[in-house]
Amino acid sequence: MNLDNQTTMYDTYMGNCSQNTDAIWVRETNPAYYGSYTCEDFNQNGTCEKGIVRLNFDTLSRDDGGSIDLWKSVACQELGHSVGLTHASNDCMGNLSLLEYSPHHVNHVNNDRWP
Repeated sequence: MNLDNQTTMYDTYMGNCSQNTDAIWVRETNPAYYGSYTCEDFNQNGTCEKGIVRLNFDTLSRDDGGSIDLWKSVACQELGHSVGLTHASNDCMGNLSLLEYSPHHVNHVNNDRWP
């Protein structure tokens, strides 16, 4: 799930949200979802500048079977959405038993969206 190790992207903990914050992580309350991603601020070119990643603690806790892997996989998928990835069955973007991104998705992150 770690974008630092798989792609040219990196993460930084800013402490407080600022104009440089790309993704804000919050607790989801809709019981229909494990997690979700929503863009909150588009630039003039239609590219998302800031989004909100939500994880539903209650639903994940109910279904995790005592393992952290479901949480990791859902976080992996929602983080992938925050960098423009779509669902796919061969990585965490669509298969909750997987915890990493496929080479195809890694290529998109490294070459398409982030120069």
